[in-house]
Amino acid sequence: MKELHQNLEIAKRYAESHSRRMQNVYVQRYNQRSKDKQFHVGEQVLILQPDSSASRMFSRGKGPAEIVEKRSPYSYVVKLDGSRYRLHANQLRSST
Repeated sequence: MKELHQNLEIAKRYAESHSRRMQNVYVQRYNQRSKDKQFHVGEQVLILQPDSSASRMFSRGKGPAEIVEKRSPYSYVVKLDGSRYRLHANQLRSST
């Protein structure tokens, strides 16, 4: 029984170290192509929404919409056709 417990502890330590190492690899791969999006009040943007008629991998642009307010570094209030939407920067694309 002791040997089984020791083997489980060894496996646990291995799994934890492997998990930490792979998480760092995933973060580095993601950050290679990611870009920090910044928009300014008054700027024209497109709102990206998943296209339900095709694959989930594609998005359609609605707009142009106008940035009305910046709520936090990545949260914006956007005005489109008289309605206001609070959206994350990942859902927006510059229209220029």
